[in-house]
Amino acid sequence: MDTFTSEIRTEPTVASPLLATWVTTFLTDGHDGKLKLVLDNSVTGSVAANSGYMDVKRVSGGEPLTVFDEPVEVAFRGVVTA
Repeated sequence: MDTFTSEIRTEPTVASPLLATWVTTFLTDGHDGKLKLVLDNSVTGSVAANSGYMDVKRVSGGEPLTVFDEPVEVAFRGVVTA
């Protein structure tokens, strides 16, 4: 099965400072291609930046595969409350 990782950085380069790392899991059994990406509020609460750039890395059969052509800009808009 493929593995996925995802990070948010301050700029759209891998050398820029890391803001947060997503916890990636499959939404179901993984065969439908649906991923669930979660950032716990304990992680987002310590992020001072308002925005960043997210990538997704996929490894299949030991080989890295491109997911996005370029990192996706993201905005931090507060925390979800229960």
